[in-house]
Amino acid sequence: MSEALLDSRLKRKINKLLDNFTVKNVNAIIEFIQKNDSIIPLL
Repeated sequence: MSEALLDSRLKRKINKLLDNFTVKNVNAIIEFIQKNDSIIPLL
């Protein structure tokens, strides 16, 4: 298996994970941040 092919598969997997993470967890992250105002300066 060529390195380029492996790399593109890995990128697809990572992108899929990020998409899933983003869709499912953005609201939870926003709620968490709103409840924990003190961490906002750290972001």
